[in-house]
Amino acid sequence: MRRFLAGLALALLIASPVLGKAGAAITAGVGPYAFGQSYATEAVIASWAPKNGNRQPDGGYWALIECAQAGTVVYRQFADLTEPVVQSGFTFGPTPSWSGGGADCHLDLYAMVDGAFRPGIGSPYAESATFAVLP
Repeated sequence: MRRFLAGLALALLIASPVLGKAGAAITAGVGPYAFGQSYATEAVIASWAPKNGNRQPDGGYWALIECAQAGTVVYRQFADLTEPVVQSGFTFGPTPSWSGGGADCHLDLYAMVDGAFRPGIGSPYAESATFAVLP
C-alpha cells in the first residue's frame, strides 16, 4: 500500500503542470530599493523561468511581491509576467499599513490555471531569496 501511495503521489506530480518547485525559478533584482520609491517591473524581477517542460498555463505566470515589517505583511502586489510585460512596476509604500521604514520582502512565482493560482495562494510555484526595502 505504501508503494502504491508513493507511486500515485509521483504520478500526480509529473502529470500536473504546476505542482512542485523543481526547475522553476524567479530572481529578484539587485536593488537597492527604498521606501516610497517606484521601480519598473524588470528592475525588481530580474529573471524567471517556469518548471522545465511545462506548458504555458491558461492564465499565464504571475509574480507576487510581499513585504513585511516585524512579521506583519504591509505590501502585497501581483504582476502579470505575460510578454510583453506592461505592468507599470512596483511602488514600495506608503500603504495604509506601511507609513515608513524598511521592510523585508520576498518574490514568488505563481501559475494561473482554470482561473485560480495553482497549487494555490500561499503555495507558490517558486520562491526567490528575500530582499530588503530600505527606510
